[in-house]
Amino acid sequence: MQRFKNILYVMNNNDGISIKRAGELAVRNNAKLTLLDIVEVIPSWAGDRSDRLKWEKIQQLDIKARTKRLASIAMPYRDKIAIETKVLVGKKFLETIRQVLKYKHDLVMKDTSISQGLMSRVFTTGDMHLLRKCPCPVLLTKHDNQSDFSNILAAVDFDDLNDLDGPSANNSLNTQIMDMSISLANTGNCNLDFIHVYQVIGEGVLYSGRSGMSDYEVATYMEDMRRDHKSVVTKLLSRAKKRLGEKLFDSVNIKLHIVKGNPKIKIPEKAQQLHTDLIVMGTVARTGIPGFFIGNTAETILNNINCSVLALKPEGFISPVTVA
Repeated sequence: MQRFKNILYVMNNNDGISIKRAGELAVRNNAKLTLLDIVEVIPSWAGDRSDRLKWEKIQQLDIKARTKRLASIAMPYRDKIAIETKVLVGKKFLETIRQVLKYKHDLVMKDTSISQGLMSRVFTTGDMHLLRKCPCPVLLTKHDNQSDFSNILAAVDFDDLNDLDGPSANNSLNTQIMDMSISLANTGNCNLDFIHVYQVIGEGVLYSGRSGMSDYEVATYMEDMRRDHKSVVTKLLSRAKKRLGEKLFDSVNIKLHIVKGNPKIKIPEKAQQLHTDLIVMGTVARTGIPGFFIGNTAETILNNINCSVLALKPEGFISPVTVA
């Protein structure tokens, strides 16, 4: 299924595998691919006029070198897809989002590997700005030894067991999460796991015996809650099958995980257990605080995973960044 039509790839220090992913995805989708490199602005501490002239010369040489590099990277794809290269000057996340707004890109891709060991698990400040403020889906990739994803974990959530047709942001996100993860999993020999983590309000009171319920009644109630949540996710999958068609849906190896607990803990745990190399998830805050564009749960999960992530925004999301 052709999901993307106008992909923006943002260059980073370690781009080999990630650029290959972007190129292959663009070819499969017959999409336009733009390779974007961004040079940082000359720092304010550059010094007096003579020093600044040296910095400007260095910057121009840097731009020239990056332009040449992009042309070389783009060459193998020119007979397969429409491909464009750009080198801009500015702050990376700001210029990226402005390109999305100006040219209507429907996917941003960027490698987020900055080092080895513990620090390779942490998204940079710029990555988090992209996740919070970019209006289109953002795919942040971690380095590995293959270009295709083989184990995808998609996290779905909902505000109300009885309202899957309301205007909530999560209803919009669930549709995107299911459609995109199924489409991505259809591109090769890929395992797709859907996870829904739910919490039971008052669980501690129920198990303490203060509720007046017997152990059997508590166990029955817990099983009913699990069954209710599974029923909703099953219904979401059924709707996805109708939207995407049986042929596409049935071609994907899908497994469902209904887990009770804290999503901040359970989703990273499940990702590790399944050797996940891509998590598909929504990023939306429920706080209502102006300027707070990603939920605390999502941020915690992102900082506790060691794999790529495809982050989606709900329909109608408006970025705080404007075109300069």
